[in-house]
Formats: sequence, C-alpha cells, structure tokens
Amino acid sequence: MTDITTNVLLLAAVAILGWGLVRARSLGKLGILAWSQSVSLMAPWLILFGLMSAGVVVNLASILLLLVVAVVVYIFLGRSLRKLALQNPPAKPLTPDPQKDPLAFTPEPKGDGPSAPMVESPELSPIPGDDLQILKGIFGIDTFFATETIPYQDGVIFKGNLRGESEVVWTQLTQKLEKMLGDRYRLFLVQNPKERP
Repeated sequence: MTDITTNVLLLAAVAILGWGLVRARSLGKLGILAWSQSVSLMAPWLILFGLMSAGVVVNLASILLLLVVAVVVYIFLGRSLRKLALQNPPAKPLTPDPQKDPLAFTPEPKGDGPSAPMVESPELSPIPGDDLQILKGIFGIDTFFATETIPYQDGVIFKGNLRGESEVVWTQLTQKLEKMLGDRYRLFLVQNPKERP
C-alpha cells in the first residue's frame, strides 16, 4: 500500500511540474526561469521524501545542506530573472494567452461593484487646498496618524491609526481644528469594519 501511495504522489508531483513547465514555456525565457525558481523550492522536499520512502536514512546535516543549496539556487535564479527582465522588457504583458491556455485566469471588469476609493488629489477634493493642508496639520503621531485622504461628499475622510483613547483624541483634535479654522469644519470619528474608531 505504501509503495502505491508513494508512486501516485511521485506521479502527481511530476505532473504538476510538467504542467507548470508547459504554462511557463508560453512566457519564454522569463517564464522558464520563474518555473525553475519554483522547482528549486520544491525539489529538496521531493528528494528528501523520496529518499525517506525508499528507506534511505538521511541525517540532519544532509537535510540542511540540501535546503541551503536550494536557497542558493533560488536566489541565483531570482537575480538572473531580474537581470533578464531589465535587459529585455517584454513587448507584450506577461500574461498567458487565453486562446493558447484556456486555464489562464483573466479577470473580468465588474461594472456593478463598488469602486476602489480615490486617493486625494487637489482637483477632486471639495475642500480648498490650503484648508486641506491645515486639516492635515492637526494630526500628530501621538493622536492620529493619517495614512490616506479620500474625498467624500462635502469633506474628506482621513484613514489612519488612532493613537490613544477615542474621546480624548477627538477632544484634542477638535480643539486644534477650532483654533486653526474656526467652525467651518466638523470632525467625526468613523468606525472601521472592526468597529474601532
């Protein structure tokens, strides 16, 4: 029973490697190098488990040597891949041709779904640029660290990380906002999907 299982697993591994090679060949030399990288990661385990199933005892030093050689080969192939990609930029995108490879994934654009949020740009923001810079200035590393600005209706949403208790931080930021811009703008804390402000 063990020999049958081992042979089936070996055939499955060879089939997966062969299928990957067929798909990689459509991408040329870059595809072959990328496939070789994946083989360099899979080969030590196939060798190790193959030897163990054949009854060969492999010591720890041999296993470590096999893994180190695989990592060195992986790094070498990665450098070769980057060098080749920089020397010969592809004339066409590196996606497989759906007519040649029917299993290739080609995402369909979705018109109904929600679109990705827009990153702030001065032309799209309903708030004047000077006011927006002042608004960004009220945040600090000890209160709220803003990572993204998204225009929204008549204002903007600042996404980021809240640094402290929400009520204390909101009070501090509101006071700074009123001191700098008066009562032209209001500050709200909005909960994220994890229900944190």
